[in-house]
Amino acid sequence: MLFSMRVFLKIFGFFLFFLAFSMLGLRLFFYDTFSFVTNRILHGASDLNNARTELVIGFPDRIISLNPTSYLASDRARLVNIYETLIRTDANLRIEPSLALSWGRIDDTTYQFELRPNVLFHNGERLTSADVEASFSYARKYPYSQISHLVASMKSFQALDDLTFRVTTLYPDPLFLNKLTAVFILPKTFVFNDADGLVTDEKNDSYEQNKVSTFRSAEIDEENFDTQPAGTGPYQLFTFDKTTSALELKRFDSYWGKKSSFEYVSLLSLEDKNERIRSVQNGALDILAAVPASLVFELQSYDVNIITYPSLEVNFLVLNASNLIPHNIFTKKKAREAVSLAINKDELVKFTQQYVTPHDQFVSSGVFGYDPTLSPYSYDIEKATALMREIEHFVRVPLTVDLPTGLESFGKYLSDQMYEIGFSPTIQYHSLDELQKKIASGTSQMYIFGWRSELGDSNDFFESVVHSKHNYSESTGFQNDIAFSYGQFNGSNYSNPQVDQLIEESLKNMNTEGRLSQLHQIMKILVNDDIFGIPLFESQVIYATNPKVHFEPRLDGLIYAQNISLRPL
Repeated sequence: MLFSMRVFLKIFGFFLFFLAFSMLGLRLFFYDTFSFVTNRILHGASDLNNARTELVIGFPDRIISLNPTSYLASDRARLVNIYETLIRTDANLRIEPSLALSWGRIDDTTYQFELRPNVLFHNGERLTSADVEASFSYARKYPYSQISHLVASMKSFQALDDLTFRVTTLYPDPLFLNKLTAVFILPKTFVFNDADGLVTDEKNDSYEQNKVSTFRSAEIDEENFDTQPAGTGPYQLFTFDKTTSALELKRFDSYWGKKSSFEYVSLLSLEDKNERIRSVQNGALDILAAVPASLVFELQSYDVNIITYPSLEVNFLVLNASNLIPHNIFTKKKAREAVSLAINKDELVKFTQQYVTPHDQFVSSGVFGYDPTLSPYSYDIEKATALMREIEHFVRVPLTVDLPTGLESFGKYLSDQMYEIGFSPTIQYHSLDELQKKIASGTSQMYIFGWRSELGDSNDFFESVVHSKHNYSESTGFQNDIAFSYGQFNGSNYSNPQVDQLIEESLKNMNTEGRLSQLHQIMKILVNDDIFGIPLFESQVIYATNPKVHFEPRLDGLIYAQNISLRPL
């Protein structure tokens, strides 16, 4: 995918560091995962074209964690085959039943759900309301959860029976059902050390765990999820090699839904470009996901299908206007405006072989909250130069830009443009892990970022990336769970009280027209008034697939192995 931004979506914030390497059990045919991956790449996969019991999918990025509370795109791309949610979306992001067979809204803050009967977890336990309750608690209270913001509006949980429960929210939440499509359900025994559940805390009027101490420790969680995760999905974990980040799944024969076509699914991490080329050339892969546009021409010479599909992803530059960075020129609006005027978005298409569309806002045009009437800044290099001269006429202004390795062509273009208008730019290239840490620290002056609006609504972006960061006090901790959810991925230290208020009000507004107006106000402030950053382009997702495999892309970019089959001979 363009600029390898798929893995870069929603990545900075809370991410997990593994403390120990867990050796996995014996393989079915007694070879380890490393040799399995090496043989696939070097020698191909002739067995795949014969017995066809295994599906092999290659990704350009590594797994960071198998913990179900990870919100990293690279992790969730694998986890959706192991875990399931109460409700899900189809390929076009329309909500449909999953573990919840039906649901309804009793009033603006109360929802009732009916679970699908006779659903089994991979560990043999039967799904009940208590498991849903525990999963919500885990998503909210696990110290390293990256999806706490999705359940922050929950106030109380009431199990009416094993298959029926009600959830009450603190306030009317127009995106409540959308958020549930990202909360995986796992067994209560996998979350707690005992049977303690959840209660409503009358003092704080919020949804709390009865005893925080009942949570398993972070170390135990990571070990369990890496070796024996228990979801309800069509596939269960067979082996996971942390060294190669290779994951092999086995079909779960007690799955409640349709039987998958393949008994085994191998999910490989191929970070090296040459590995990807070899794996396609040798027929080692059935699907190569997130193909960089730069590889398309070369891949077309092999016996593969190239599939392009629209995404909900927008890539943009973020400008850190904080005083926390010494001598930061971006505290001046004129400097931010100059950068916005100096970038010719049409030129950027040259770096992407036409697989992107120039864009002017921070969410895709198909996302609720996009404002078609907004007039952004247009390319004007002369005006940009004049603005910079008003700031500093005689001396070039230092500027540091942080980019992921692989964006050298874009970095060269950006450096040339910044130099032309009066900056003395330094482009720093980082591995994805290093860049995550740099952005999370709030010390990057300018960086590229991408956001996929998987909920189909711009509030997800505003709440997570734009809202002021949650306030933390050593004496009182986080003010509350809702405050904790704000600004989880705000790496630029952006803060505007008016924008914060609009975001918080829109999160509670059940009036569609009124909420849309609020979202448009926020977008105008970010694009025109404050110049939070510079939207660059909407990207397309590119796949290379084995012609023998039937595969249909989704708007959210996820690959469900269960929905892949062989084409008739």
